[in-house]
Amino acid sequence: MMQRCVSPDEYTYSILVDGYVKQHDLNGALRMFTQMVKRKCKPNVVTYTSLLNGFCLKRDFHGAENIYSEMKSCGLAPNVVPYSVLIGSFCKDGKLVKAVSFFEQMLRSKRIPNDVTFHYLVTGFSHNARFINEKKGNEVCECEMSVFFAIFGMMISDGWDPRTAACSSILVCLCLYGMFKTALQLGDKMVTKAMNSYSVTFAALLHGICVEGRSREWKSIISCNLNQLELQVALKNTHC
Repeated sequence: MMQRCVSPDEYTYSILVDGYVKQHDLNGALRMFTQMVKRKCKPNVVTYTSLLNGFCLKRDFHGAENIYSEMKSCGLAPNVVPYSVLIGSFCKDGKLVKAVSFFEQMLRSKRIPNDVTFHYLVTGFSHNARFINEKKGNEVCECEMSVFFAIFGMMISDGWDPRTAACSSILVCLCLYGMFKTALQLGDKMVTKAMNSYSVTFAALLHGICVEGRSREWKSIISCNLNQLELQVALKNTHC
């Protein structure tokens, strides 16, 4: 291309950056990225996502977060893919506070998570449930400010299994951040996979229905199979 005076564009460079990353050659990817910038070719979300993946594969999470910050400082809005890369990588490394932090950033940015995002979170918390009782240092503050950790910790304390607790925590977060349709779809999957129902989950869905302005229709949208005690817990956690 260069010999024929055809200038590579952002798509060409992004393919090359991604190719180096897939060959586990992060230095090569960075060289290509530097060349791209020098030639006044603006990197896009795909380019940055490939670099994010490269740093995460090297377990250089500081570098990954720097790339994420650079992407946002350039005016690029991360979509579901870079968020999921970060969430998945932090979950695999047992860095659950960071994973949830990016998940909640994702929801605040109104980026709809997908099944891959959910899988990373559920798997990460299922394998590291004991972490919830081992928070230390600065991570304590981050956990205390997190809706996800509040719900997860409460459910674990009540004796629920980590997988169900993680799914319910995701569902509550989706409702609180105005993603009721996605929450309802996740709720249906939980039923399909025979996961236990929980009063907080019911309360979250009910809250989501109220936010949607459909409170009078709730009986046609979700079912209520809770006993008196569970209903009291649901009532306490409902903000309608």
